[in-house]
Amino acid sequence: MFNIGMLHFERGEWKDAQGNFQEVLRKYPNSPRAFTAQTLFEQAGIYLRDPSKAPAAVEAPEPDDVAAQYIRVLVIDYATEVLVTASTPIMVRERRPGGSEFTAGNSVRILTASKHFSANGRTLAGGDISLSCADQSLEVSDRAFRGELIFHSRDTGFFVVNRLLLEDYLRGVIPREMPASWPIEALKAQAVAARTYALYQIEKHRDEQWDVMATVMSQVYGGRGAETTTTDQAVRETTGQILTYNERPILAYFHSNSGGSTESTDKVWGTQLPYLEAVEDPYSLGTRVDAWEAVFTLDKINAALANDGLTGITDVVPVEFSPSGRVTRIRFKTSNGSAEMPANTTRLRLGSTVMKSTWWEANKQGSRLHFQGRGYGHGVGMSQWGAKAMAALGFDFLQILHHYYPRCSVLGVN
Repeated sequence: MFNIGMLHFERGEWKDAQGNFQEVLRKYPNSPRAFTAQTLFEQAGIYLRDPSKAPAAVEAPEPDDVAAQYIRVLVIDYATEVLVTASTPIMVRERRPGGSEFTAGNSVRILTASKHFSANGRTLAGGDISLSCADQSLEVSDRAFRGELIFHSRDTGFFVVNRLLLEDYLRGVIPREMPASWPIEALKAQAVAARTYALYQIEKHRDEQWDVMATVMSQVYGGRGAETTTTDQAVRETTGQILTYNERPILAYFHSNSGGSTESTDKVWGTQLPYLEAVEDPYSLGTRVDAWEAVFTLDKINAALANDGLTGITDVVPVEFSPSGRVTRIRFKTSNGSAEMPANTTRLRLGSTVMKSTWWEANKQGSRLHFQGRGYGHGVGMSQWGAKAMAALGFDFLQILHHYYPRCSVLGVN
């Protein structure tokens, strides 16, 4: 639902974007993206009332400018106490005009009460604080981070953001999104896609306190401890390179396995981005995750969809399909009628690691539904397993990217 709102926002469809962000706030007021949804809801309202205030198209920056970007990653969503360690002395700084700073040794315990922080028992004047060290060896809960850690206070507790260079961030992303043992050209394609996705989010969230999460809600980030030699090479050999359409950075979605064909955004989320179109993808076939099976009891389905107002479900019937064959809309037969829901929404409710895609056939067996499906993920953009197969066949990273994003250019390639 949040992604659909982002797509409408990207297209300048302010009313539709408002509607989706309002639904996020209504149904999921405590979600990690609620703050962003509220901000974009308000911005869309401003642009509806005064179109002259709508943002101008953002042109893609030069590769050197991309490489110099900083990104803010939400690494701890809520805490009241955190122990930060490092191999060199830690600098604690109050993030306010005239704020104090001091060296607190190699171990700092951060606590908060009434929006005031304390570091190793020393009470700070108020507001947010940051921690950094000379060798970028900060650790929290066995996770190591480059850059600095910023602590933002809440009414109760605080959240923590890792601010670091975009290229260093990617060093912690690529090995979490794609195995480091995969061919280097596939890793380089992943690096360009991940860099583009991150840059897009930076541009959209400049007025907020963080740009991306460290989870699959954005793209998985493992920090310094995730880095490997081969994935570092992939980042280094594509430094500053991004995917563009009409000289603008794109919303570079990717997924695990297409099942034989990628999908356009309008078939998945109901609104179209011209640079994310469906392409035939034979390279994803024959891989480990190109097919799947799942079994759900009717009780399980009813429980998963109860918050959507669906009860007494007796059967699940696909009623709309995309050109590739994915289910786009489902009709639920119930004890008192029927109701319909987008297939991707249903997949997320049932669990996206079990209901791995919307490309399936269902067979009812008593009180159970047996699903047989293809692919893994939403199907939009690059298939990671397809990229691996292409690289193994000798395709380079540019050929891989042009296959999955055929209308796009890679900025920064000589």
